[in-house]
Amino acid sequence: MNGFENHAGFNITSTKLQVVEVTGESGKIILSNLSEVFFNIPLDFVKDKETILLAKLQSAYDELKISSQLISKTISVALPIKLFYIVQLPFDNSLLYWDLLEEFRWELSVLFPHIQKDELSIQFFEIEKNMYITKNNAIVSAIPRKYIELIAKFCKSNELKLRFIDSAHFAAERSVILSDKAVPRVLTLSLHISENSTSVLYALDFKLIYTNVCSTKSEKEIITFIEEELSKETAHKINRKFISAAYISGENVTTELKHKLEYSAGIKFSKFNPFFKIDSESTVENKKIPAETFNSFAPAAGIAYRTD
Repeated sequence: MNGFENHAGFNITSTKLQVVEVTGESGKIILSNLSEVFFNIPLDFVKDKETILLAKLQSAYDELKISSQLISKTISVALPIKLFYIVQLPFDNSLLYWDLLEEFRWELSVLFPHIQKDELSIQFFEIEKNMYITKNNAIVSAIPRKYIELIAKFCKSNELKLRFIDSAHFAAERSVILSDKAVPRVLTLSLHISENSTSVLYALDFKLIYTNVCSTKSEKEIITFIEEELSKETAHKINRKFISAAYISGENVTTELKHKLEYSAGIKFSKFNPFFKIDSESTVENKKIPAETFNSFAPAAGIAYRTD
């Protein structure tokens, strides 16, 4: 990790702000800050006006700074899955980047006619045909620009430089490689459960190859969604017997829910520790944050580890 720059990852949920800060020292990543603050009044990204959202964020950040001053002035932010429009689409690899972007923008407007396509910020990841994916496709992730503008204004008022914004699940997945449960060069399954949304993804040697998101309002709906995903064979050739490891992260992932998912799916899910392979500064260790809560910091950790 030579040349790694100091970087803070923020995970913003409806109930709390989590911060993971990592610094580069002697070619290694060091965990230098691990903090979370709960909002006095939960965020409502849909109903709250921008001024209200900014005020709530600022209040939480001010509280956090009392005990945990950031070293870095560069941050990246993980946001709730429900704010994103995430789909997997076939694509023509003869098209240039900007032509592909416009093609995906049009596809999103068809799939989600209630949104204005020009109001979306889009990124995509090309997935080449492989032993599990039957044809070239792309994972397309779009978010309304108003949320990017919200975070940009927060950063400006706090003299912070914004680097990346990503969905909580994509961010959490980046932290698996430094966890205690990392298994390289195999097919893995990952679940992320958040408020009213559940996301599933498959990765091959830590590289994303398939994802899907579903609105879920109960444990029953979460279990049904996972069962349906494990039974799919139209979009991919993945059978549960090919899965070498399965991970779970998110909000309110109780032991009871984890056991129900394992019983239903016939797969053991690991609540991984995203800090297992990095050292911590004494200031972090002195906070005595319970190890069983480390998994909930996976999105903040993953976005902090991100370099490109």
